[in-house]
Amino acid sequence: MLSATYQALVRARITPEELKKAVVEALKSMGPNNAFNELLTTKQAAKSLCLHPDTVRKYCREARIRCIKLGRVYRIRYIDLLEFMEMKEEA
Repeated sequence: MLSATYQALVRARITPEELKKAVVEALKSMGPNNAFNELLTTKQAAKSLCLHPDTVRKYCREARIRCIKLGRVYRIRYIDLLEFMEMKEEA
């Protein structure tokens, strides 16, 4: 049986890509005090992306993922991780 959310999307004729884009835009407009500005470690980001943490650190060094460098470690905002995933899917 299909989930109620999926059924609503089908009725509204919204593609998953359109929904994802709308969610990212809505999150950007929420301002700085939301859960999507939470900082993730490279290990957490790697788990979400199904990549090795070393690969995520490499992407951070190469500025392929927007991140913040705190001393010797990188931190990635959740919203930036979503944007990276969106770019990765488009490529």
